[in-house]
Amino acid sequence: MKSKTPQFDIAINDILESLVPYSRKCSQCGLKFEILQNDIEFFNKFQVPPPKMCGDCRRQKRLAFVNYTTLFKRQCDVLEHTENIISSIPDKIKFPVFDFDYYWQGDRNWRDYGRDVNLQQSFFKQFEDLFFTSPQPALTRDPASTNSKYTSYGSQLKNCYYVFGGMNAEDVMFTIWPLGSKNCLDILISVNTDSSYEGVFPDHCYDCKFVYFSKDCLNCDFIYDCRNCSNCFLCTNLRNKKFCIENIQFSEEEYYKKKSEINLRNIGQLEGLKIKFEKLVKDSPVRAIRNEHSKNVFGNYIINSKDCFNTMWAMHCENLKYVDFVLKVRDSYDCTISAIAERLYSTSGVGNECFDVKFSTFGRNLRECEYTMNCRNCTNCFACIGLDNAKFCIFNKQYGEEEYWKIIDELKTKMLIEGEYGEFFSMALSPFPYNASLSNIIFNIQKERVLELGGWWHNEEKNFPQKIKLIKYREAMFDIKNISDKILEQGIFSTGNGNPFRIVKKELDFYRIKNIPIPSFTPYERIIDRFKFVNNFKVIKDKCFKCKIEILSSYETILGYKPYCEKCYQQEVY
Repeated sequence: MKSKTPQFDIAINDILESLVPYSRKCSQCGLKFEILQNDIEFFNKFQVPPPKMCGDCRRQKRLAFVNYTTLFKRQCDVLEHTENIISSIPDKIKFPVFDFDYYWQGDRNWRDYGRDVNLQQSFFKQFEDLFFTSPQPALTRDPASTNSKYTSYGSQLKNCYYVFGGMNAEDVMFTIWPLGSKNCLDILISVNTDSSYEGVFPDHCYDCKFVYFSKDCLNCDFIYDCRNCSNCFLCTNLRNKKFCIENIQFSEEEYYKKKSEINLRNIGQLEGLKIKFEKLVKDSPVRAIRNEHSKNVFGNYIINSKDCFNTMWAMHCENLKYVDFVLKVRDSYDCTISAIAERLYSTSGVGNECFDVKFSTFGRNLRECEYTMNCRNCTNCFACIGLDNAKFCIFNKQYGEEEYWKIIDELKTKMLIEGEYGEFFSMALSPFPYNASLSNIIFNIQKERVLELGGWWHNEEKNFPQKIKLIKYREAMFDIKNISDKILEQGIFSTGNGNPFRIVKKELDFYRIKNIPIPSFTPYERIIDRFKFVNNFKVIKDKCFKCKIEILSSYETILGYKPYCEKCYQQEVY
């Protein structure tokens, strides 16, 4: 078949044909990193040059384009719109922000922002000009979601509040990535879990509280890495157990008698139990790496997948490298947050039936697109922002098919020669402040360093309405039975960072049903604490606590944990 970009193909093949495994210096952190043979295979598959930055620095940049932590109230920038809106982008910034409904359904024409390609000017300078004049959506949300305006990302959410990501979730609050879950609050990644509170990776759990890395559990509180257990409390590494406390077996009568002496609704007792639980976990064997039902993988939290390397949290995936937070993704490299997609290269937030997409953010139903932002239902678009149902567009300008490929050939060849092609967007083009991004959690750095890297920072002013009384978290609030609906009219200063936050009615009802106290920390602080349970998705070199072989682990022996290699863990626990 005749090439559509003959000049570019010759230029990129000249680079790839002579490429062999080698070491190079990262252009950002200055550390050496390896280009391996399987990396080169991906470069050939996607017809791209090798990256200039190491895997961690590339991951940091992609994560800076994802806000999974913070929602703001701000004004909509649509002319004649005076309403305040919920947004993942703060106010007083350099580019316009439109409310979600108007962005995708209003009487606008994104081609109005179109501009000609200037082959005498830097590509990224031209894209930057387009970015700062093009509106961004206040939120990235699935139109199929209902009654979930305080959410971002996610698919088919119903009655959800302060939720980021997830699929087919209902009545979930303050949670990241709920998958098929209902009636849950304060969880990081839940799978088919119902009526549960506070946890990390609960899978098919029901009516559990403080549940971590556990599966098929019922009516359990403070459990860690348990399977098929019911009515267990303060337990680790149990299998097929009932009526256990601190891993000690009791009769049903004894269990309920001891449980009746514990008051989870009192925050003083609850904080003491958290400390006791943390010590119990550290005194127990922990799986160094949590990969399950997977073959030929290197990374952590890889489930039902194969041939995945340098990958963190992937489910039902195949043939990935340098990929994070994905579901049903195949044949992809340098990809962050995606679902149901194939052949992605250097993307962030691109998914839902996307195929052959490169260097792009926030896309759905895309085919053969490069350097796009907030586009959906598009094919063969390059350097575009906010297009819907478009083909053969460059910088948001429409072309005929023949002219499109002619310009693309010239543009990509020029970009390749000048070292621009193959590079992801600068952090300056992220719609989100670094301190509201996932990158701030996993690669926590100071504001000064963020600015050096080209990112931006936002210091939010907490402007509560004057009628809202701000109060401290005080002793009278320690027990949920003492909390009246009056709390809904007040703001509470966090006992952690001191920022005020509010309790909403649905949330308060949940605490009353579960008989647990209202939180003393902001939602953001609670998100950060849950990420600590997964070591911010980082792994380090350590030794198996039992057999002493060198392993990769998300738990550090130096911090008091006992990480076991998979073989020793299976022998000890199963």
